[in-house]
Amino acid sequence: MNIQQLSRYKGTGAEHLVCADIWFQGYKAYIMPGGVFDVLINVKNQLIRIQVKGSSNIQRTHNRLIFNTTRGQNMKKFYDQDCIDAWAFVDLIYRKVAYVPVEECLNQYKYTVNRKDFKHKSLKVLLENKIGKKKLDLYHKL
Repeated sequence: MNIQQLSRYKGTGAEHLVCADIWFQGYKAYIMPGGVFDVLINVKNQLIRIQVKGSSNIQRTHNRLIFNTTRGQNMKKFYDQDCIDAWAFVDLIYRKVAYVPVEECLNQYKYTVNRKDFKHKSLKVLLENKIGKKKLDLYHKL
């Protein structure tokens, strides 16, 4: 297996991991093959577009992961707010997901997440920011 095939499997695996994480939290998520974004979440008939990035690139001295936030292999195109609503950064070693609003890392080539911060960057926090806490609580009671 060459490097390009291995990279594709890691990306697909990360997308499936994000979908499973979202489903286990009680929301519907769909993988969008070949699109600008990777996963679509439907919460109370509001669609949230998520771009998934996986990494096993650890800065060992600081125990944090580095994620590439550009499009394509030449790293010259950025994602913007018209294309995606949020990022799902996946720790491929421990199989954890950090959800980050797109505004936090606009026009950056790389984004770093400390391993201890994965629990603070949860799907619930992201959805509360995007949809609103009251609407989200009502959705879960239905």
